[in-house]
Amino acid sequence: MKRASKRQKRNVFALTIAASFAVLGLLAPHVSAQGNSYDTGVQLYKAGKYGAAANKLLEAVKFPGKEGAAYYYLGCCYYKLNRPTEARAIYRQVVNNYPSVREAGLAAQMLQRLDPTYQPPPGIGGATSGASTSSSTSANMASSKPATAGGGKGFPGEDFDSLPNEARIPFTIAGNGHMQVTVYLDNRPITAWFDTGANAHFGKNHLEAAGIQLPRGDANTQTSGWAGNEVPAWRQQRKIKMGNLTRFAPVTVEEHMDLAPLVGQEFIQGYQCEVDNGSHYIILRKMGAYKGSGQQVSDLYDVPCVRRNMRDYVPMSINGKKLEVLVDTGAAFSIFNEEDLKSIGVRVPDDAPTGMASGVGGGFVVKHINADIRLGPIWKNGYQITVGGSSGSAVGQDILNTQRFTIDREQNLMRFFH
Repeated sequence: MKRASKRQKRNVFALTIAASFAVLGLLAPHVSAQGNSYDTGVQLYKAGKYGAAANKLLEAVKFPGKEGAAYYYLGCCYYKLNRPTEARAIYRQVVNNYPSVREAGLAAQMLQRLDPTYQPPPGIGGATSGASTSSSTSANMASSKPATAGGGKGFPGEDFDSLPNEARIPFTIAGNGHMQVTVYLDNRPITAWFDTGANAHFGKNHLEAAGIQLPRGDANTQTSGWAGNEVPAWRQQRKIKMGNLTRFAPVTVEEHMDLAPLVGQEFIQGYQCEVDNGSHYIILRKMGAYKGSGQQVSDLYDVPCVRRNMRDYVPMSINGKKLEVLVDTGAAFSIFNEEDLKSIGVRVPDDAPTGMASGVGGGFVVKHINADIRLGPIWKNGYQITVGGSSGSAVGQDILNTQRFTIDREQNLMRFFH
């Protein structure tokens, strides 16, 4: 047998030891070195030191406990180091070998970014699989775990067929541009932001102020924002009402939230969503309830729309190049990831004006550049866009707030009215 090099031995050992423990059913005591290697690796990754981070994470996967998370960040290191083949292999390992961990949903998202034809197996990330993006203030986004129940329509224990075919929800525009709605959580009114990039997310402080029972015990999930810092949270099924629609939907609650609460995708699951910025109404229409509208597709007013992990994505033109972005009514302004822009040849100068944004998980630095943008009938030349964050790109209220549009999930279109 040909003798392997030290480097080969290290890589093979790192990639197989976790699987060996799983097969043998061995239980190992907690090893502090694993936690130190993992934490240091993640810190190095967030600091942009991807090579050093990869070395630490290769150490971390040798110990049972956080293998799935360590492999996920290792894949992210390879992705950032422009080694997509290795990144793809690591992400697939996370999805296939650790399907119940939160990072499996994140790995599936990255696989879809690397290969748009990739379809993750069902149940990735556990009963609440996947990772989603939600926005808070000024295009600050938080991620939590969406549910995947009822064939994409209802939730456990919910009679989806008994829900109304149409719901109308009034909203007002807050001073910062967010769509402000009244949400009844456990029959208590709370002012929240309607956010197509988010699930239902609250702080304990919001619940306490409304006289709502707080979650007990230890946090059972995590949320994270554009800053990339993970925040412990509680995920529960709660009664939510907006307009004439009442559902028992998943809700996440963090210890304290300085922003307004968010309500979005999981609440409107199974419905088409229309936003009328003229009359200030959100109109939800149950999917399958209205057939045969015969509306023709317009090259100008209709934009292809794909749905992943209960989020809607559309192609947007930046300086004449197409970039897939999240449709996010909860973002006060649109935000673009620098790596995404680089992939379509849009360069962000080192001396571009900078600013700060904040949200779930803390603050982060953003830059501002001018670009020509287009989304369907919306054209803006020399428009100032915001660049930053750790999670993809999104079109927000600064571009959408004068439009009336529908997210048509049956024809896979974002349709602008004209």
